[in-house]
Amino acid sequence: MVGYYKVKAKKGLLVREGAALDTPEVTTLDNGLRITCEEEATVDGKVRLRLTSPVRGWASKKLMDFECKLGARPTGATPWLRKLAAPDKAEKRIVFFNWTGNRGGYGSSHNFKDWPKGLAGFECYEVQMTGRGARMKEKLRTEPAPLFDDVAAALDDALAGGPPCVFLGFSFGAIVAAEVGSRLKAAPLRLVVAVSCEGPAFPGRSATSMAALGDDAFEALLREKKGTEFILNGGEAMKKMYLPVVKADVALEEAYAPPAAPLLACPVLAYVGKKPGKDHEKTTVSEADAALWDGATTAGAKVHAFEDDWYVLLHEADVTKIIADVATFDYAAAPAAAAASYGDFAVAPLGGGGAVTLSTYAARAHLIFNSASKCGMTPQLGGFQALQAKFGDRLQVLAFPCDQFKQEPGSPAEIAAFYADKFGVTFPLFAKGDVNGPDAHPLFAFLKEATKDQAAPVPPWNNKGQAATDVMWNFTKWLVVDGTPTKRYSYDVKPEAIEADIAAALN
Repeated sequence: MVGYYKVKAKKGLLVREGAALDTPEVTTLDNGLRITCEEEATVDGKVRLRLTSPVRGWASKKLMDFECKLGARPTGATPWLRKLAAPDKAEKRIVFFNWTGNRGGYGSSHNFKDWPKGLAGFECYEVQMTGRGARMKEKLRTEPAPLFDDVAAALDDALAGGPPCVFLGFSFGAIVAAEVGSRLKAAPLRLVVAVSCEGPAFPGRSATSMAALGDDAFEALLREKKGTEFILNGGEAMKKMYLPVVKADVALEEAYAPPAAPLLACPVLAYVGKKPGKDHEKTTVSEADAALWDGATTAGAKVHAFEDDWYVLLHEADVTKIIADVATFDYAAAPAAAAASYGDFAVAPLGGGGAVTLSTYAARAHLIFNSASKCGMTPQLGGFQALQAKFGDRLQVLAFPCDQFKQEPGSPAEIAAFYADKFGVTFPLFAKGDVNGPDAHPLFAFLKEATKDQAAPVPPWNNKGQAATDVMWNFTKWLVVDGTPTKRYSYDVKPEAIEADIAAALN
């Protein structure tokens, strides 16, 4: 049985490479994390779960609760995210990017643990970097671009199709947030908040050259700079554990090279403190350097300077102001950072696994539709399979099961088995989700907008005040040729009636 589970072990769930208990450890997943896995019997007759998302591996069934009603999108199910709060009817999401780096440890996660209290209606997450917390045994990251790519891919997979996102970063964490946000293809990013951080184009990040220092010199300079006394005075075990983490953060920051073009298409709110920080160098971020964020986005940046020091997150009144600005921001008016093109959209396979971009499918023509197993139009699946067989690798049929019309209630395994057994379907099936409304996959918003002049009339039995471009029923179809949506077809247009259009487009 394939399904969604939740980790219930208080100390987390140990994931191994293989089913046997003596195989190497892959990672440890936090208590409460939602994961995708499949029951399988091991060679010794025991039942274990084979994990497919957010990591691949094996784990004991005893340490998980089965959640059959989670839906198709296991929100936040990636080691890169730790959930702080997830209200039932969340309208927005905020993701916190912490940072330690070479200017002290005051940006660590304790600064965000109470933020959900002021952000009612927000799902709240924090990014978990390797080498700390539950990821202590994982390799530290020192190269910026691969890190940005990996975090963006994980967040796209976990956050796609949900409420609008806010990314908030402290110090260099704001740069990480912006770079990750620029790489998103499916998650709808609407706002970046930069706290105590110069804009990406700031030239002074590598001035100290700390990453090249030997261990003793690095420790001595940290002691002089101040801000990490809790590590330096915590004994040899504490230093052995955390000094490599700080040095890796420094290496990432010093190796960063800003892009020439704007990173973002959404607005930026930047916050700085006017007074020097508490460290030896009296760290500060000037309003002029914070204003460099305006060049990092096509939607503009707004800078607010507090009368406090650089460690803005240590001041309750400053935090209250930032929370209020995030909570009251006009998200409806903010431009979303949309996918650059059709091929950039990320889609998650039915049953779990990493998301893939539509550019993965090399056929010149794509035929996309929302499907359902218990609809009067369901026999169209056979027609889609016939088209796939006829045109071969020149056409790619792509199906998106959808229960928004209450006719696709099954689990991923049940859907896949029904499509294959009843209609011989071999084309890709993707994660079940919405096609209309705030939780719709961004791909469908893109398709609807691109063909808005071709929308079919609302059927009488489904006239519930939808937008004119909304998907009105199961088996609404789009023909995409060379990455451009060219035609939209109503639910009652049979696949065989589209064959001539496909042939003409390919010829």
